[in-house]
Amino acid sequence: MNLIDPDELLLGPGAAKYLGISERRIFALRKEGSIGRKIAGFWMYTKTELDHYRATRQGKGGRPRKKGTTHDQTPDHGQNTDRGSTNNNETKGENSSEA
Repeated sequence: MNLIDPDELLLGPGAAKYLGISERRIFALRKEGSIGRKIAGFWMYTKTELDHYRATRQGKGGRPRKKGTTHDQTPDHGQNTDRGSTNNNETKGENSSEA
């Protein structure tokens, strides 16, 4: 029988804070079977498994892609970064000092 140090165990909110991710993401990872185990009726996470998850996810930020999609299939949504800058001070006339 494997005994776990109680200081090693975290509940969902603690695990989310430990990893710096949302509780919703912790729930999704648990549902995937990546992390977590039920102990005495509560879903618990060990710091060891969270550290392992963090190490294997290093450099893989953001939301996981849906199965069957690649980076090349991501829509552009018409986002044009060459719009030029607009300075709000240009639209203010010399009358802006009037009270």
